[in-house]
Amino acid sequence: PPPHPPAGKIYHLETNPPPAAVMHRVNQRADDTPETVKQRLAIYKSNLTSVLGAFDKGDAGIKSIPVVATIDGSRKPDLVYTDVRAAIAERSYATTKFVAVS
Repeated sequence: PPPHPPAGKIYHLETNPPPAAVMHRVNQRADDTPETVKQRLAIYKSNLTSVLGAFDKGDAGIKSIPVVATIDGSRKPDLVYTDVRAAIAERSYATTKFVAVS
């Protein structure tokens, strides 16, 4: 008999179906349904809104820069990376406390 394909792989029935040799061994989670996914996404969005609201106030100190940055992750990776680095640098500078020594 042919060797078994490696276990632990993740398949998608439409976009990345398992090979015929392993189809009989593939398990789908009982809670992996469109309804469950919609419910999870609704909870995620609800939680995300409250978390972002708590962190999007800005630093009342040196500069008023929000802690959270909004970056369009659907663009080319190098553009996203550049924006992430810029957002981190901007926030790092804004939260640095300067002390004058005489």
